[in-house]
Amino acid sequence: PVDTLREAAALGMGGIYIREDVGGSGLTRLDAALIFEALATGCPSVSAFLSIHNMCAWMVDAYGSDEQRARFLPGLVAMESIASYCLTEPGSGSDAGALRTRADRDGDHYLLH
Repeated sequence: PVDTLREAAALGMGGIYIREDVGGSGLTRLDAALIFEALATGCPSVSAFLSIHNMCAWMVDAYGSDEQRARFLPGLVAMESIASYCLTEPGSGSDAGALRTRADRDGDHYLLH
């Protein structure tokens, strides 16, 4: 439930290994694994979702420009914005190595195949 996720975010779980300059907790991936393990003893679904949200937020933190970090991460850390990803295709399920979709750069945009 979104209200539960936002309560967790108020405790620092919306950006566990996100840098502190944008509101993250600044902890390590090991710290996050221990937190997710402990949360999973109570509710595996909430723990798994927080793990996915943190992974998505980390990608913005690690690879986004300073402008993107400042624009997106405060809302993600507070879980005012909620992030997720999709990792599946017909015939491959969630086996990332079997995915056949690709993105090819074409000038200033990408073509999805």
